[in-house]
Amino acid sequence: MTVISQLACLGCNFAAYPNKIHPVDPEKTIIQALDSFWTDKKVFTMLIGLLKYRIHPLINLPRLYNMALILENDKKILISVLLFKVAKATKDDRYKFYANKIKKKTRSYSYFPKEYSDTFYIQRNGIDKEFKKFNLNLADFFDIQHEKKFAPMIKIYSQNPWLRLRALIGTDYRADIIYLKISGVISNQAEAAKIIGCNKSSVSRVWNSIKGFDELAQLGSSLICAQGEGLLRL
Repeated sequence: MTVISQLACLGCNFAAYPNKIHPVDPEKTIIQALDSFWTDKKVFTMLIGLLKYRIHPLINLPRLYNMALILENDKKILISVLLFKVAKATKDDRYKFYANKIKKKTRSYSYFPKEYSDTFYIQRNGIDKEFKKFNLNLADFFDIQHEKKFAPMIKIYSQNPWLRLRALIGTDYRADIIYLKISGVISNQAEAAKIIGCNKSSVSRVWNSIKGFDELAQLGSSLICAQGEGLLRL
């Protein structure tokens, strides 16, 4: 799937990519969408809006932070800017906390599109305050998407079993391991640790605590996995 398709599955309304049921990895999609900053500004602005208006409570920030640590420097700056923007818009201090943690891992930027620092755009829009934290004078034209560009939460929940499960039991590794296990993506702890990106001891604690989960799912009153589509029916 393309990044645009993945963002559409998470709730972005792109005309050529209708929302549909197709489970995608939320944090991995965020990381992959960072490339759009250099290639397609609109996609990057849609990523900002998606987090601000819809799914920011459903993101596993410790997992996103761990993914950010292995990124190249410019992308570390971008993910930190993204988190600062979400923190400002939502008043969610968790985003500010992780934005600052990532910021401490960054160095001076190396390359950003010249048009973003064009005098015309800066005079018209002003300077972006979040990029300014990194001594970057870029035009303030990234927070432009309107809330109507994003699917309502009921639709996002209906087409995203991973996010739906997080909404029910929390945005932590437990929800992620349960989702990946009952959807058939993983079959052992090593696979879980690799995909989720947390240490083996954390996976082991969760894995051992959900040993009876498959039996509960079979009762039909809990979570049921339709293996063919990877869809959790609640």
